[in-house]
Amino acid sequence: MNKKPARKATSVRSKALVVPPVESGFDEIVELIRIARQQAVRAVYAELIGLYWRIGDHLHRKIESEGWGKDCSTKLEH
Repeated sequence: MNKKPARKATSVRSKALVVPPVESGFDEIVELIRIARQQAVRAVYAELIGLYWRIGDHLHRKIESEGWGKDCSTKLEH
């Protein structure tokens, strides 16, 4: 059985925000692109954090109203 070697994990963040140096007078354009990329990344992270809060709130309400997890806690105590 021939196994393929595992891929090495790469950092998405470093690739997404890297802009090569430009010496042709387009520095302002490159800076605008860099700023827009940073804002996009921040927007994505903000949305994900909001999602995680909503999931946590949903789970909390289910635990409180429907007793989710009560059977597990009694098993762990004994």
